[in-house]
Amino acid sequence: MRRKKPYINNQGSTIIIVLVAVSFIMILATLSLSMSAANVNMKSVERKAKENFYSAEMALDELKANLETELGELVRSVYTNTMIAYSDIPLGQRNEKFKKEFLAEYLSKYDLEGTITTNDLSSNKELRYDCEKLKNLLVKTKPYTDMTNTTTNTLEWMFNSRNTKEQYICFQNVTLKYVGENNYVSRIVTDIKVSIPDLNLETISNIPPFTEYGLIANTKLLVNHANAEVTGNVYAGEEGVVVDGGSTSLIVLANQIITKGAIKAYNGGNITLQDQDGNSNKYSLDVWAANIETDTVSRSETVSTTEDAKTKMELSGNFYISDDTTLNAPNSSVKYSGSYYGYGYGNTAETSSAMILNSKDSTLDLSNIVNLFIAGRAFIEPASGSTSLIANRNGFASKYVRTGEAISTKGNQAIYRLPDECIGVVKKNGTRTSVGTNPLSVEEYQKLLDSKDTLIVDTSYQLPFSNKPLSDYVDAKDPYNIIFDQVNESSYVYFYPNFKDEESANQYFQDYYNSGDSSYREKLLQRMKEYNTTVIAPNNFNSSIGRKTYAGNTVFYDSKGKFVLDNNSVDAELPQQFVDEANDLTQMNKAYCTKLLPSLSGYTDEELKSCDTLFNSLIIYESGEESKPGMKELLGGLKTKVFENAEYGSFLLVDNQSSKQGENTFVLDSTVSDQVRVVIATGDVEVKRDFTGLIISKGTIKLQDGVKVKADAEKVFSLVSNTDIKTVFRDYNSFGTDFKSTQNKEIRMKDLITIENWKKE
Repeated sequence: MRRKKPYINNQGSTIIIVLVAVSFIMILATLSLSMSAANVNMKSVERKAKENFYSAEMALDELKANLETELGELVRSVYTNTMIAYSDIPLGQRNEKFKKEFLAEYLSKYDLEGTITTNDLSSNKELRYDCEKLKNLLVKTKPYTDMTNTTTNTLEWMFNSRNTKEQYICFQNVTLKYVGENNYVSRIVTDIKVSIPDLNLETISNIPPFTEYGLIANTKLLVNHANAEVTGNVYAGEEGVVVDGGSTSLIVLANQIITKGAIKAYNGGNITLQDQDGNSNKYSLDVWAANIETDTVSRSETVSTTEDAKTKMELSGNFYISDDTTLNAPNSSVKYSGSYYGYGYGNTAETSSAMILNSKDSTLDLSNIVNLFIAGRAFIEPASGSTSLIANRNGFASKYVRTGEAISTKGNQAIYRLPDECIGVVKKNGTRTSVGTNPLSVEEYQKLLDSKDTLIVDTSYQLPFSNKPLSDYVDAKDPYNIIFDQVNESSYVYFYPNFKDEESANQYFQDYYNSGDSSYREKLLQRMKEYNTTVIAPNNFNSSIGRKTYAGNTVFYDSKGKFVLDNNSVDAELPQQFVDEANDLTQMNKAYCTKLLPSLSGYTDEELKSCDTLFNSLIIYESGEESKPGMKELLGGLKTKVFENAEYGSFLLVDNQSSKQGENTFVLDSTVSDQVRVVIATGDVEVKRDFTGLIISKGTIKLQDGVKVKADAEKVFSLVSNTDIKTVFRDYNSFGTDFKSTQNKEIRMKDLITIENWKKE
């Protein structure tokens, strides 16, 4: 019997496949739902984070807006206070006054520790701002915003009264922590920079600056064997202020003294410069000059040669000197009180500011200095007189010698003379010989030049005070300078290092002073004692002085009489901010000497063509292309003419320009009415009696013994405004209130506040 195979039923597999598929779909659905839920949660988190972030940004926007409102209120307040005191603030100091008051008030408002005054602005103290004070500016976002004081909340500020390029207050690392719904947190960290408003308060007044002057001398102001006093501003031209002769003195009480030249005291002359109120501690007087000098030789009519006479200067104010303070007169002293800015930083003796004591028994007293800025270094100059003749006759050229000092005394100059052992060196067969003399006679020097085997200066010589070779300091291609001098009928050549740069010159002096062999420092002290020259430092020098910046080294006697070195405070190359400051001061000096204004902004090149001298800048002698009559037309062929005003006095024009000696001097004495308030002369003026008003001379103004000159801005302005004489003034239009002025541009608060270094955390 055939057996049948069993039948296999496969219908159950379908159910399994269906179950697997359903399970897979359920898994996918679950995953999809989970992912969707996660995505919804992520979107929710992102939305809330964005809302929170934008809320933090809203807090920053609110803070900036309220800072702008507050800034506007503060600007208006300080501006109002400045304008109330406008007439009491000297021309040239009004912008600075406003900025200092604004800065002090703004810093005080947010300083964490206490109140800041204008006297504190010269310190380098690090400030921190109080975050609570910033937070109080918030209203809408304040409940959600946290700002906490930390050590990184630095209140940085940059202010220089003569530099408008970088003037600001900066809240560094402002951190706004915003807490929103469900405690979501976002944080913004940024710097908030507030620029100091730059208003033009100097020329918004229509009162011309010359009315505040008592004397304007286009050539010089001279006091010769006399005693005189001036109350009011003074301008002296190319030859400056000259006080010459024993028992001669000049006292000037002013807000401004300006000269293209030097302020010079000769042969026992005495000069006192102070604030117009006679307050030696007020420091509101501004002095602009090329040099401050004492000497025994002058160019005045009578030259004295009394070397025992004591020449003295008492100078109180803010001094802006383009070149040097130089004491050449024996028994001379110069005392500064206030601020000193020697802003020349050039590479020549004429363009590099320094303080130099060249004479015996002399004292430079800086004990009352509150700010000291010297951008240059001292140079050793060739001897005068026959030096040039010797150099030319022998075909040599004398050079200036750069030193490493900002304040230098005569005794110090000897350390720059090269050691004898490195002069005229011959190296042969392992031996070294040298002439070993510095100086050499001109004949000996010529022999060195003619010798092929001799090194005139051996730069490999190890300097004993530093154990460094001379080559470390000097220019490899031109290692030495020579200076020719003549003693009786003999001529000598002195050898000095030609430093490769300013840093090397500074280092040379420091290495000498700080030598391991203290005898070198003792030699410096001994030389100063031999010359009896003294430089007195401010009391508590490093803490009492607000600003101390000089490019070279300085040796002082401190408040305890100790001999100390103060190293240069800046690198060999002045930082850009100092270069900018020096350039700004140079431009201000030019503007003052051109228009008696701190800036020439608003004047075209065409308008400045005729301003080669201050006299020509102020006065129109001949109408020419001008539509109004000048001096010549008003004089009508006369040499002198008086223009009277019953209420304000009279105006005197004098045409006394002449090339003949004696014929170009107008004498202001008792024969001239005491009602004369303004004198304009095209030649010299000699003042023999007291005078109130303004004297403008195209030449020299000479003050005789006992004379007192006093400026009277109100009467001079009123007189000029109410007589036809106003047409001789170049910037004068149809009426007294129409003097040329530069108006302020609109300042928007939102432009003064910027957000910098913004980041989200």
